Amino acid sequence: MLKSLCYMLSLALPAAPGYRLWLMVSVLSTGLAPLVNVYIPKLILDELLGTRHIPALAWLAAVLAGLNLAFGLMRNLSRNRLSLGTVRMYDQMSSRISIKAMALPYAEGEKKSTLDLLERAEYGSYALYNLDTNLSAAGGAIVSLAGSLLMILAYDWRFLLLALIPNLLALPCFRRIKALEEDNARRGVPENRAFRYFLSVAGDYRWAKDLRLYRGQGLMLGKAKAVMDKILAINHSFFTKSGFWNGLVRVLVEGQTALVFILLGLALAAGRVTAGVFTLLYGACRQFGEAMNTLLRVGTELITADVNLKPLEEAMKLPETDMQTADQLPEDVAEALNRARAGQADFAVRNLVFQYPTGDSPVLNGLDMDIRTGETLALVGRNGSGKSTLVKLLCRLYAPTSGAITLNGVDIARFPLSLYYHLLAPTFQDFKLLPFRLCEALSGKAAGALSAEEENALKQALARVGMGDWLASQPQGLDSFFTKSLDEQGIVPSGGQEQKLALARSVARQGRFLMMDEPTAALDPRSEEEVFAQMLAITRGQTALYISHRL
Repeated sequence: MLKSLCYMLSLALPAAPGYRLWLMVSVLSTGLAPLVNVYIPKLILDELLGTRHIPALAWLAAVLAGLNLAFGLMRNLSRNRLSLGTVRMYDQMSSRISIKAMALPYAEGEKKSTLDLLERAEYGSYALYNLDTNLSAAGGAIVSLAGSLLMILAYDWRFLLLALIPNLLALPCFRRIKALEEDNARRGVPENRAFRYFLSVAGDYRWAKDLRLYRGQGLMLGKAKAVMDKILAINHSFFTKSGFWNGLVRVLVEGQTALVFILLGLALAAGRVTAGVFTLLYGACRQFGEAMNTLLRVGTELITADVNLKPLEEAMKLPETDMQTADQLPEDVAEALNRARAGQADFAVRNLVFQYPTGDSPVLNGLDMDIRTGETLALVGRNGSGKSTLVKLLCRLYAPTSGAITLNGVDIARFPLSLYYHLLAPTFQDFKLLPFRLCEALSGKAAGALSAEEENALKQALARVGMGDWLASQPQGLDSFFTKSLDEQGIVPSGGQEQKLALARSVARQGRFLMMDEPTAALDPRSEEEVFAQMLAITRGQTALYISHRL
């Protein structure tokens, strides 16, 4: 029961120390306050109709006021602390989902089913924002339920039946509400993901030119509106139906209160109960009904939250790319790795077959090729012929459908990935540079962690791809931010300059195998010739693979 909710709490609670304590304070103050306001008024009424002892009345009134003040302060303080803890827990879960998304195998992250699962996981994490309220309400309801039950049993157990029956009749209503919430959560995922995509595009300046010049604004707004209309239709249907069932529950609760009032009024008129007992039983029955109703309602909400959190639990259990460095390697793997580190990097592709999971036919079918140490190899082919796919297979972003790729005679799948990646220096056709400082974007290290030698290597790499003068013209040099995403003073290089920066990143990496996938696609012919001349000079004597669709 509530397995996914408990799993999520096990991940999130370490980020909010003291959450359990403040939750207990909230539960006690929420549950005991109504009981105090049921029991002490009975004592005051008995005193007023009895001895009318003024000091006793004053003391009871002071106790009632003091307890209400204390419970009110406890509630407000605990809610404040729980709200702060909720924010921390939500940030923790958002971080975990993001870290998980980055740790997924490349092929797994491209699946629509995985993207939908991550979207649903993020949506499910919003349950944290109501969790403190629901847990406090559920715990408080249990305390109130127990206290009011004892009061009813102490004076007239028959009224317990009147308090129970309406709530039992409400159970089917809560089941219906739960089913509606589950259905609403399931149906809204694709539309929510689509609308968030439209929001991200609308806020990304890189789309600005195309949206303006190709009438994209109206098209984008039209599609976003169509998606929003679907979301509104789904929500309208949900709130209309759930409103009906919630209203029916409210009718049952108020009907029970009215019936108890009538029966107690008749008993009071007949002299079978005192005014104090009338007040206590009426308040206890009403509180019992409210507590039971709250418990059923919150229980339904917690079950719904558990259902919504199931994708989060599933997402956290998705496979991750193993980036660990093995302590002990098989002898043949260790030997092949040491030879590669020393400069020998002989790759062999044998009978390689690869088909995308959603593809109808293989992109590569029976490919054989050799890439020898120190060799500069050019691979030319039409668009869509599988050139970029081969690079991703060499980088182990995908696993071959069949066949093998070996390095120094050992299947590359047997190398620990973190060690294997150190041997590679690829530049992808669809490369991305992180919007951090230039030194960070090119090295993958925080600016403060770079040594003087590493900074010098970055400057040399930029100079070798023809970006030395450009770097010298930047007031902050390597500390300049790439793009204005994180800094208003950031630099925005041209497409060709950005491609040269990506090439410099590969050069600075000093890997044993350079892979250039369409490295000059954004350059003009003269710059292309210059870059090729520079790159050929840089990779002379080094294992390199150049890919292009231009002969």
